[in-house]
Amino acid sequence: MDAYIHGEGSEGSRIRAAQTFLDSSKMSLEELKLAAVLKDAKAYKIIVDKSDGWIYTDKGERLGRTMDDVLSFIASPLNDEVLMYIINKVEHQWSR
Repeated sequence: MDAYIHGEGSEGSRIRAAQTFLDSSKMSLEELKLAAVLKDAKAYKIIVDKSDGWIYTDKGERLGRTMDDVLSFIASPLNDEVLMYIINKVEHQWSR
C-alpha cells in the first residue's frame, strides 16, 4: 500500500496516487465495492463511454456523465435491475 501511495504502483503521479487513496478511504464499504465493480465493468466494456458524453451499459441504458454519476445511479434502489445486470456480467468475467 505504501508503494501505491508514493506513486510507485500503477499510478505514476504521487499526488494523484495519494489523492485517490484518500478519496477511497473516505468511501463506505458498499461504495468501495461498487466502485471496484464499476472499474472492472469499464475494463471489460460492460459500461462504455459514447461520443455524446454519456456512459452506457452494453445494453444501451444511459447511466450518467461521470463515473461518480454512474456510482450514484446504480447505488439507488430504483436501479437494482441495472446493478444486478452489471454485477452478474462482471462476476462472469471474474470466474473465467
